Amino acid sequence: MSTSIDRWIARVSSCVLVVLLASNAAWSQTGASAKKGAPAAATGRFRAAAPGVETTIEADYDAAATFSRHDLVEILAADPEFGERPFSKGRSPAKDTVFSRNIWCLELSFKPMRMMWVDVPATDGRFDRKLIWYLLFRVKNTGKELARSVTSEGEVKSDLVDSKQPIMFVPRIWLESWDKGKAYPDRVIPVALPEIERREDAGHRLLNAKELLPEAPSRLLNTVEMEREIPPSPAGQDLGIWGVATWEDIDPATDHFSVYIQGLTNAYQWEDAKENGQYVYKQGDPLGTGRKLLQKTLRLNFWRPSDKFYEHESEIRYGYREHPGIERFDLKPEEQVDYRWLYR
Repeated sequence: MSTSIDRWIARVSSCVLVVLLASNAAWSQTGASAKKGAPAAATGRFRAAAPGVETTIEADYDAAATFSRHDLVEILAADPEFGERPFSKGRSPAKDTVFSRNIWCLELSFKPMRMMWVDVPATDGRFDRKLIWYLLFRVKNTGKELARSVTSEGEVKSDLVDSKQPIMFVPRIWLESWDKGKAYPDRVIPVALPEIERREDAGHRLLNAKELLPEAPSRLLNTVEMEREIPPSPAGQDLGIWGVATWEDIDPATDHFSVYIQGLTNAYQWEDAKENGQYVYKQGDPLGTGRKLLQKTLRLNFWRPSDKFYEHESEIRYGYREHPGIERFDLKPEEQVDYRWLYR
């Protein structure tokens, strides 16, 4: 009896070994063909997701953002009639001055909002079991920028041109709950990152990944590590980088929320505060007194048809949906969208 069992085990082991060898040969052949025939792949790119898994927000090039008009309040505070002439009263070069700039914008792709239970170190040396919310995203430099120019005939134009320059990405990301009116800044949670990496891209952790893949294995970056120059992506290549934003202690009663991302573009607005028709800034005040600077910000809307007793990522939906009860937020028509660019 024991001899037959031993023979059966040996036969099964041989079959398993043959299957493993065949699989390894197939993988090696795939990797070799990818190296020879495929176009050069971007270093650091994660494996491609199935269609519909990633959502891409194309770079937003707004011609109105290439210029703005402002009074130079610091100069006018010292000399209200700066540069005026008898024949040009009220037409000071420090009034209604045009500020122009070229505008760049990064392309953003992201995967569905997800959750994961992680043991997070506490201040007293223990570990707390916490539900971490996280968003995987990629930023890509398209190599384009919107340039403003004035022709010899005085015509003002805004054209999309090739810049081929790296873009410094300095992200600021936070989550706002519609239900609770709370804001949650993205937090770097070191113990969560390896767990998220293993879950989201386990394929690149094969022992022979360097031989099988036409590119170097990648890793996720937290929002601090994402502060770097993003090189332009040539045609046929994707030199974008993947990062992850993480949150903890989100109120479980949050059913509607938005994620705000700054740093995707250099577009901005500013305004100088006034009181009784006069600028707040007075001569001798620190520069910028009364000035409010607004950055162009991407807002992504999410909702989940659930309750606080069962938090699960499968219930999170991206976008805006009209349904009973949502009218309590009194959203303006322009806010009833999946995503929106605004100034914050």
